[in-house]
Amino acid sequence: NNVIGYIYMKLRDTAKAGFYFRSHLKNARNINDSVEVAHALYNLGDLAITKKKYDEAIGYFTLAIDGYAAIKVPGIFDRKERNAFVSNKLAQCWKLKGDLQKAQQYIGPPLEATNMTSSVNPYDKADFFINAGDIYTRMLMPDSALKFLRKGLGIAVEINHREYRRDAYEQLGLVFSQ
Repeated sequence: NNVIGYIYMKLRDTAKAGFYFRSHLKNARNINDSVEVAHALYNLGDLAITKKKYDEAIGYFTLAIDGYAAIKVPGIFDRKERNAFVSNKLAQCWKLKGDLQKAQQYIGPPLEATNMTSSVNPYDKADFFINAGDIYTRMLMPDSALKFLRKGLGIAVEINHREYRRDAYEQLGLVFSQ
């Protein structure tokens, strides 16, 4: 259900994505799998961003971060890594809502996670840097924005990710126009 929901979300069929994500959440709760419950809540938050329902997304991400924090079994996942992913999404929500101070508060853990070599892949590192650059661009802090956007662009070029390259170049254009 999780994978199918993600595919439908990428296809922008939010109704079907929601159906599969809610099924994932229901099944995870039925088998009492705390990790999968947190993952399902994260995915529902991601879907809410796609639907531009930022308050709803913040609610899901808050539940997800609490869910991950409550899991006491060591070795299932890296807590800092999960916190970074959810915090990046929370920063994105607050940015899109126009509360840049709140967005700035949440971008710290993702940026710290870019130093984690084993659990955070280059794709996610590029996303973290570009999101941070976008936040600082909107805050009219071009020096900080440039630093993060250049790092994100470098990774995007290295992994040949067209969308992230596009986003980084767009943000760099905005920074230079400032």
